[in-house]
Amino acid sequence: MDLSIVVPCYNEADNIPLLETALIPVVLNIRRSGQYPQCEIIFVDDGSRDGTMEALLGAFQTPPYPELQFVFAQHPK
Repeated sequence: MDLSIVVPCYNEADNIPLLETALIPVVLNIRRSGQYPQCEIIFVDDGSRDGTMEALLGAFQTPPYPELQFVFAQHPK
């Protein structure tokens, strides 16, 4: 992997749409520039109680961005 971005999340379910509109375009531009042809985004849910992991999976598990790799990790509550 050429570029890995780790996004820590704690009770951020309401902000997941922001990740899609703010972070994803930036990462896609980086990837498409050719500098980092393989990019992954690692979401780490640190024991959220508001459905953050479910929101992440709903937004990114079936990736609308096939050129990016998404990894999901969840720490126990």
